[in-house]
Amino acid sequence: MTREEIYEQCVEKITKTNCLLLESATGTGKTKVSIDLTNYLINSQWYADLKNIDILILVAKRVHKQTWNEEITKWGGFNHPSAKVNIRMECYESLHKCFDKTYHIVIADVVHHIGSDARLELLKTLRFGY
Repeated sequence: MTREEIYEQCVEKITKTNCLLLESATGTGKTKVSIDLTNYLINSQWYADLKNIDILILVAKRVHKQTWNEEITKWGGFNHPSAKVNIRMECYESLHKCFDKTYHIVIADVVHHIGSDARLELLKTLRFGY
């Protein structure tokens, strides 16, 4: 399956629900698909009138923040014609900083690294659109 086919399947699924788990092998372009899917969502009718769009990206380790920044730049970023897109990146171990916050979109990279039951409980407190 190509990256484009994976993206098309994700678009089809995300229009029917507000949550999507993308699990695929290393090297298939999960980060690019996530960026493209986020751009699809923020440019959809649901976010048309917003002035600010808040995105949370959760990663396993600090080094992954740099990787995500590089990938976001490489693939053209998160773009909306009129809204300011605010990106917050946190490690799973710093999830407590996001306690009881609201985000339009949450991307949980390598979510199997979330670890403890306490972090899972914190994850449940996040409010998000997608």
